[in-house]
Amino acid sequence: MARRAWGEGSYDYNEELARWRWRGYYQNNSGEKKRKEIVSKSRKELKGKVKLFLQELENNHVDILSAMTVKKWCQTWLEDVIKPSVKIKTYENYKRTCNNHIIPVFGETRLKKLQPIDIQKYLNQLCKKYATNTVITIRNHFIILLNTAIEYWYIKVNTAKRTKPPKKRAKEIMPLTDDEIKKLLYIAKDGEYIFMVLNKNGKKMRG
Repeated sequence: MARRAWGEGSYDYNEELARWRWRGYYQNNSGEKKRKEIVSKSRKELKGKVKLFLQELENNHVDILSAMTVKKWCQTWLEDVIKPSVKIKTYENYKRTCNNHIIPVFGETRLKKLQPIDIQKYLNQLCKKYATNTVITIRNHFIILLNTAIEYWYIKVNTAKRTKPPKKRAKEIMPLTDDEIKKLLYIAKDGEYIFMVLNKNGKKMRG
């Protein structure tokens, strides 16, 4: 029987140890909850160690990160990944997408339970309310969110990337009404115009 995961991993910096630390939990074959802590001098080195640890767990059918929800990942992604690395305006745009669209609909869903068809249906609904470019932006933010989740080994597949973006609508041409056409022709024929001409000295003057 495959062992099941419990909890989720987290990174932090321990000031006393002057070390980066990763902590997570899992269950062994007997159903006992086990705690794992990995430390390293640098975050980059720590991520490498964690990666090897997670690979070992996966090879033994342990999925330590299965409890990570979309809401929890959005919060972690925004504060620990996006906020320190982008301009405040960009951060606010990502945060708006997460709080207004992703979390309200998918927040309680586990990352590994996200289905492309559910995301696609939601994008289709948004098209009825928002401009096409807005929906495309929401989809792009969702893809970036899940791409980072892959980099951090929370998921293997980006389900948002498997959705189809909405088709951009051609600009609607509004033809003139009969009255507007008559008015345009009248002005073109009998209207008075002011235009500029050049005199012999090259100076502008009204014609």
